[in-house]
Amino acid sequence: MIQSDPIDMEMFIRCDPSIPFWCAEFRIYEMDLILDELILGMTFCTHKRERNFLFTNKTLGGDERTNHYEFNYMIEHNCTSSGSTRCLFDGNNEVSVSVSRRHYVEFHQALFNRGDDNDHCHF
Repeated sequence: MIQSDPIDMEMFIRCDPSIPFWCAEFRIYEMDLILDELILGMTFCTHKRERNFLFTNKTLGGDERTNHYEFNYMIEHNCTSSGSTRCLFDGNNEVSVSVSRRHYVEFHQALFNRGDDNDHCHF
């Protein structure tokens, strides 16, 4: 097994200023060929336009098959003009980093009316 150094992760989430109150739940995964591993998650509600979350010193313990990690995320939210719940997942948001050396991974997402309509994420 290839051992890993700590990884710092930051998630930046933005909603449209026309939405006075909104909620979201996100999960960050380490993507694998067989089974994706849940790394962390957060649920929140806010009156603010933007939220960011910093997670430091995540130690994942290495990877048995490769010398890199692939991270992606899924967000369920109601930052919509109708107030409906949407699930946002995009394979193009994947970030790959080496398991060696300390790394900083960040994700940015503008949620307004994005994602599959009337759908809950299947975390």
